[in-house]
Amino acid sequence: MSDQNLLSRIADLTSRGALYALLFYAPLAYGSVLSWPTAIVELLALLAVLAWLLKMIAEGELALVRSPLGLPLLLFVGVVLLQLALGNGAFQAWALSDSSDAQLPSFFSGSLAPASTRHALGLLLTYGAVYFLVVNQIRERIQLDRLVRFLLIFGSLVAFYGLLEYLSGSHGIFGWENPNYTGRLTGTFVNPDHFSMWLAMLIPLALGYLLSTKILRRKRKRHSVPEAELAGADSWISDEDLGSTIATFTPHRFGERVWQEMLLLFSITIMAVALIFTFSRGGVVGLLLSLLVLVGVLLARRSAGRSQL
Repeated sequence: MSDQNLLSRIADLTSRGALYALLFYAPLAYGSVLSWPTAIVELLALLAVLAWLLKMIAEGELALVRSPLGLPLLLFVGVVLLQLALGNGAFQAWALSDSSDAQLPSFFSGSLAPASTRHALGLLLTYGAVYFLVVNQIRERIQLDRLVRFLLIFGSLVAFYGLLEYLSGSHGIFGWENPNYTGRLTGTFVNPDHFSMWLAMLIPLALGYLLSTKILRRKRKRHSVPEAELAGADSWISDEDLGSTIATFTPHRFGERVWQEMLLLFSITIMAVALIFTFSRGGVVGLLLSLLVLVGVLLARRSAGRSQL
């Protein structure tokens, strides 16, 4: 292996490792609402992005995967930067004005609290970096399977821990007394609403992954393709494209058997029960909206498949 290939490999492993470390650390560090866990999460995101850029430099090409959310995310970041550049002078002038006819500044008059805006911008860039890394680093089916399995297993364990703490009457998180405890399940998060929304993202992911394994098995029976050949096929593709994409992905076996699907159902149940005991209306609404989007996507793809026939 040449030095260039070795550097690319190390950078790739560093980027992926930092991404997984961020996804693992953020929920465990009290939901990263405190200042020092937030700083560590942002540093992990920065390390992952820099390592990915180093990999591209070592390979001599900058390959970016286009995504429909890329441009809206950049525009949103641009709006925040514009608010910081304008400052809060207009709001100060309005607040200190003696005239009763003074008009409230418009949205594009700057930031009411620049310090809070800078903090929120750091979080926004961190979220964007995670999205950007997943889109560009997770390119094969086996990589996607690993990431989904990691998130679902981790989410189930955190939800199970939260249920144990809640049912035992404990008010702490790993022995740390939560001063904001309100009698609701919080898991490893300080805020139960944050925990509920985290679970509301994982539950539809688990449902979608469970459905994908069922669709994959159904297509294998329909096409009578040996399991060794079809194991890497994308379960969301149409029947016409199935044959041409068999060799695109590397083999994966997670969720292929019934007992593994039962584990997925158990994981979904644990996370759903934990979400209920957060007593978060926003979390329940967020979950229902996510499920509606998931159903809409499934119906749209089913209709598209029928129209092709």
